[in-house]
Amino acid sequence: MVIITSRRHGLQAVETGTALSNIEEGHKGNKNDPIPWVYGMDVKKNKYYSYGGVVYRAAENMLPCVWYPDSGIWQWEAVDG
Repeated sequence: MVIITSRRHGLQAVETGTALSNIEEGHKGNKNDPIPWVYGMDVKKNKYYSYGGVVYRAAENMLPCVWYPDSGIWQWEAVDG
């Protein structure tokens, strides 16, 4: 299990059991440079994230995000190429 926090001091991942998830920093979060989505990360409204080869726009803040981008909830909007 991995706990990921990003509220005050940037992105941090703490290994609490099995594998440590990699969070890629340095992405702009726009259509052309989406942030790779990781389970449990803080997702910011109107930023773009990639998951499963698809780009999604966050329609709302999700702090932390435990809903997969392809789950069909209204907070995630798939972006056409």
